[in-house]
Amino acid sequence: MMNRMKKLFLFLLLIFLNFPNNLLSKRFCSTSECFSSGFHLNQSLQVEVDPCENFYQFSCGDYKVKSNKPKHELFWNHWTNSERILKEKIIKMIQLEINNETMLVVKKFYENCLKNLDFTKDLIELIEIFGGIPLIKKDDWNENDFNWLLINTEMIKLFKMYPLIKINVEIDFKNTSKYALYLSPPNLNLPKYILLNPMGHEKEIYSYKKWIINSIIFMFDKKINFNEINEIIQFEVKLARLIHRGKQKREVLKVFNKKTLINWTEYLNIIFFGSKTKVIDEDYIYYNDFVVNLLRLIRETKKSTVSNYLMWCLIKEFSRDVSVEMKEFNFEVNRAILGVKSDVPRNEECVSKLTEFFGGYLINSYIKYYLKNEDFIKINRIAENVRAKFVEVLKNNKWLSPQTKKVAIEKVIGVKFYVGYHDGVDVFYGNLTNNNYFGSLLELKRDLVVRHFNKFESKVGIEFPDNLFEVNAYYNVLQNSIIISVGLLEEPFYHRDRPAVLNYGSLGTLIGHELAHTLDVTGRKSDKSGNLKRWFSIKDAKIHNKRMECFENRYKQNYNNQFQDGIIENMADIIGLQLSYDAYVSSRKVFGAIPFLETFGDKEIFFMSYAQTWCEIIQNDSLDILQDEHPQNKIRVLESVLNNGNFLKIFQCRDETSKKCDPIW
Repeated sequence: MMNRMKKLFLFLLLIFLNFPNNLLSKRFCSTSECFSSGFHLNQSLQVEVDPCENFYQFSCGDYKVKSNKPKHELFWNHWTNSERILKEKIIKMIQLEINNETMLVVKKFYENCLKNLDFTKDLIELIEIFGGIPLIKKDDWNENDFNWLLINTEMIKLFKMYPLIKINVEIDFKNTSKYALYLSPPNLNLPKYILLNPMGHEKEIYSYKKWIINSIIFMFDKKINFNEINEIIQFEVKLARLIHRGKQKREVLKVFNKKTLINWTEYLNIIFFGSKTKVIDEDYIYYNDFVVNLLRLIRETKKSTVSNYLMWCLIKEFSRDVSVEMKEFNFEVNRAILGVKSDVPRNEECVSKLTEFFGGYLINSYIKYYLKNEDFIKINRIAENVRAKFVEVLKNNKWLSPQTKKVAIEKVIGVKFYVGYHDGVDVFYGNLTNNNYFGSLLELKRDLVVRHFNKFESKVGIEFPDNLFEVNAYYNVLQNSIIISVGLLEEPFYHRDRPAVLNYGSLGTLIGHELAHTLDVTGRKSDKSGNLKRWFSIKDAKIHNKRMECFENRYKQNYNNQFQDGIIENMADIIGLQLSYDAYVSSRKVFGAIPFLETFGDKEIFFMSYAQTWCEIIQNDSLDILQDEHPQNKIRVLESVLNNGNFLKIFQCRDETSKKCDPIW
């Protein structure tokens, strides 16, 4: 890695020394960072493509050729590359800091994780604690002793697992100054799209079945009834269907208790056992329709099948940590489903565990090692400039009523920005009592659970994501705050020494995107403090819906009803792009031409920087596995620029107004 960087530096230096003096004297950016940024942006361009026809291809056409996607990655983009860079920096950091007691604990855990020792017997002992697996114990398993809710609760308490139902502490959506408990759908072992259509994914289901069979036979060395494996999979299919069709309305638990005759608070207090907290008031416990449907499904299913499923979830949870063989079984199903060519390197897995368990401590060390106060000043300046443009847009809005406009502006002004971290982030101190990796892993999982549930009766603080090193930005509607993770402080999102146009084109548009969520269909339902409140007038809401309808129709027409879940996100992209563009233009100073991009003006480079934020290589032709609430990267870029009047003017595209939607605001 270092050799490649040295070669690149020497290459850029050679170009710099031989660059025509007349260009260097004409407002030419000649810093090393300008050369590096210009070189990398130019690498992905496919300039023979008409930017008006396909700006994504124009900006990202050569990204696939010039990028080196690791074989174990399903997809590769600047976001995943930044994750890789973060991991490399963390490894370097823990190796350098040798005199810090907590860092030595971190380093020891990392080194033990790398050893790949066999802990299969330890996992078997855990399974026995929960009563064993019926398909192995057969007649020795007593269904009268089985209590699915107790096992689910204990798995949450001990391992931070959610096999059948999640129980989490989150901010109370009715009163954001307090925390509440939420019962919600669990994590599934297979992607939901496969489970919802098992007949259409026979290869993947077969691979999943093989994974279960191989794992159990390897662990217990006994013959098993394959029909019972089929029942496990069928149960998970039904579970996926419940999650898919479940309504997400929330009601307080005491209403539910009267219907189910289950003392839910008794099980919830199991999680809090050993702490000062005791759950009494059911008004602060919320559930949704999934919980009702889950109880019905469990009543209709054999107890042995439910138990087999729970024990399989436990095996799956630790399958990559107990032996090389178990990890290989897991990789085979990943290869069948994802199409990846190789397994995730162990060192990457181990660093991910460091950020999961020691993130609160590592984030502070990371900032000390790799960031400067200047970074926080510059990023906050970008955020404030983008916010100022949103306020300006709202002040000039012609269709909002005066009262709605007033509250909307107050809400945007009230957004709190948190860059990288916050002094209140929880940290890990102390030593691990277990010397072996598996024992330490269990101890750390339990520690995470304790810290999470200790929030229940504490004062509400800033809610940070579980993974502080995730490369992302977040808008928290219940706290009206935006968190910009340290992962976004890497190129191509941001660099302190490169031209501002690149920072606004990438990071600025992401900040604008999150700001746009403050007033989207969800954001408009809460006030500047995050509390649910109807402040949008009925008339204004109708106009807002009508303006959004244009974008919905574009999606139906252009993408045949695909990616419908991404419309809200794409509208945020469109708003964020315009806000950041306006913020850049208002704050720009004398622009020096960027090496390798001399033929482009800064406004063109702004849009190229935006588009290249989303360059991506996808391993598998099927995009099902990647689908979430965000649209496909190519679509989000094309829809954003083609709905931007400045882009159409700068690149001299035909302004087909009839095909363009009016701005939301």
